[in-house]
Amino acid sequence: MKIYAHGVSDIGRSRSNNEDCFFIAPDSRLFIVADGMGGHPAGEVASRLAVAAARSYLAHQDNPGLPHLAQAVLAANRAVRDNARQHPRRQGMGTTLTLLAIQDRQARLAHVGDSRLYLLRASSLRQLSEDHTLAAHRDRPGGTAMGGSFSNLGHILIQAVGLNDHLQICLKQFALKEKDRLLLCSDGLSDMLSDSEMAAALAEKIPRQACSDLLSAALTAGGKDNITAVVIAVGGEEGSGAAA
Repeated sequence: MKIYAHGVSDIGRSRSNNEDCFFIAPDSRLFIVADGMGGHPAGEVASRLAVAAARSYLAHQDNPGLPHLAQAVLAANRAVRDNARQHPRRQGMGTTLTLLAIQDRQARLAHVGDSRLYLLRASSLRQLSEDHTLAAHRDRPGGTAMGGSFSNLGHILIQAVGLNDHLQICLKQFALKEKDRLLLCSDGLSDMLSDSEMAAALAEKIPRQACSDLLSAALTAGGKDNITAVVIAVGGEEGSGAAA
């Protein structure tokens, strides 16, 4: 099964630096997106440390399963926390972290925070990651529904790499199909665009063009945060725009 991917990251229209970071493995089998927090420049440090630590751990795994991905997230967590202890001005820094590994038609996800993984299949876009925000937590079964005075809490993270020694990592595995499209992104993209806008940008396009269209649309919509998108096409030819 052939995999084609492309990524893009932009500072946006309102930020003074880019705290997002992404990675695409040369063999297009590992993908990472991180969105740092903690203020300039700590958020930028946190996201890059997390991506580097996760990459380093997974570099020794030929076919990483969910336990390996979970350990990679924990390695990233240790790296960010250790750095914050060494540099007191970085205390409180953290980052989202979304890892996707693909092998033999199987995709495996490990995720913390509110960056997202979407799947476009047969023209239907679904979010596969879980938002670790106060809003999402309240809206889940057993929680208190968000709305009204709680709406401004939608981006308060209850899980982030670097903030605590213990993490509740979202782990999922799912089968891939020919013509699937996958999108990993920071909230600087998903906050700016509707599901239908993201689906339209992903469908019928190669990853490079899809990334360009997503970034352009997010900037046009305001670009209020850093914007990162990694688009993955399953099957087809590198230059084809086979429908997802």
